[in-house]
Amino acid sequence: MHCRFGWLAGFVLGPWLCAQQGWFERVLPVSPGADRGPAMVFDSARGEVVLFRGEGTGAQTWNWDGSAWTLRSLNTSPPPRVHAGMVFDSNRNVAVMFGGNNPVELNDTWEWNGTGWSQPSTGQRPAARFLPGMAFDPARGVTLLFGGLGRSATLSDTWEWNGQFWNPTGAIGPSPRLGPGMVFDPLRQRTVLFGGYDTQGALDDTWSWDGNSWSVRTPAVRPTARHGHRLVWDADRNAVLLFGGSDFSINSVAWVWNGTTWSQLSSRLPAFGLARQSPAAAWDPLRRRLLVFGGFGGGQPLGDTWELVADNVANYENYGPACASPAGSPYLGSHQGSLPWSGSTFQAVLEPVSTLPGAAPFGIVGDSSRQWGANWLPLALAPWGMNGCFLLTNPVAIVPLGQSGGRAIWSLPIPSSAFLIGMSFYLQAGVPFPGANPTGIVTSNGCRIRVQ
Repeated sequence: MHCRFGWLAGFVLGPWLCAQQGWFERVLPVSPGADRGPAMVFDSARGEVVLFRGEGTGAQTWNWDGSAWTLRSLNTSPPPRVHAGMVFDSNRNVAVMFGGNNPVELNDTWEWNGTGWSQPSTGQRPAARFLPGMAFDPARGVTLLFGGLGRSATLSDTWEWNGQFWNPTGAIGPSPRLGPGMVFDPLRQRTVLFGGYDTQGALDDTWSWDGNSWSVRTPAVRPTARHGHRLVWDADRNAVLLFGGSDFSINSVAWVWNGTTWSQLSSRLPAFGLARQSPAAAWDPLRRRLLVFGGFGGGQPLGDTWELVADNVANYENYGPACASPAGSPYLGSHQGSLPWSGSTFQAVLEPVSTLPGAAPFGIVGDSSRQWGANWLPLALAPWGMNGCFLLTNPVAIVPLGQSGGRAIWSLPIPSSAFLIGMSFYLQAGVPFPGANPTGIVTSNGCRIRVQ
């Protein structure tokens, strides 16, 4: 069975490209540095992801707009730290960060309003800790904090932050632990907690908080015991999504909690590189995907960016290398988070490009990233004088692109047709740069897009 893509010259997509879902690594020209314990939330007021990282190069705040990371230049910042708790308070439109480690445990509170950080005066506050569980409860207007590793013991206290004061609840619930996952379930109006690590080892218990007390849940099926995992609310599935964590091995399989039971999420997994503990993770409701950054895996801190995309979501991913030009390697990616929805125009941005007269870039559209005729892809172009360059898609169509100010915007109108839903195709660009190599042309990375 084939998916026929009549929109572009009637070419045929292989069946392995139809209706896929799964994990995709974003290959980016600019990215935050490796961090074993970053913190990240989706800022629903401004439609972007906020990342705080504090390992190696000092404290940094980054924004993700769906296509690129941007480092914020700030006069005031929280001190460097790892393993802090962080949530987004959608009632007050601020991100709230508490605690962390650098190299001792911290108990300071910071808030991000989209332009800068501030440290509110809190009065009493929870004891210093790192690896706590944190969730924001919009129904009750409070940030919930549970547990973590303190300076002398593992903790089991529950606190609420209302934007002015930290208040201890005095509730008795889960055992003392570090590294649990926590998130608010808006469908059932409960905060969900799973797992963590106590004096006996990793845990696999599920708890819920109703605003007054903790209740243990006893599902027949549940994820393996772990700590350092992440829970997010997946608005597409109307369920809690669990990713990552570690016990004796580091996990890469995601799980879903529907309020009653856990089930393993069926999704395409990469061959390597995804498993990790203590990553930063946030659900992006605008682009309908889970974003994961960094954490610890393979014996080292990580600095890579991944997305989990459902099978009913338009998506794109970058793949393959670009080759060098006198102005740098040309990068092809989504323009301002554009996605290939049926009936819309998908826009890609290409930069840098030459500003010399007659040096117009061109786009390449193909139906495969694996094969072009008898040639397997990627195809090294060194035999044709393009050292370090690769052909990453089979050329079905060549599209001339205009340029302005050293970059090109590539607009692809997508007809509104059920025939196109679930179909994928592949883009690459050629960029004339006289003197870059004997041909005077270099190639960009590839970009796979899937219509929905």
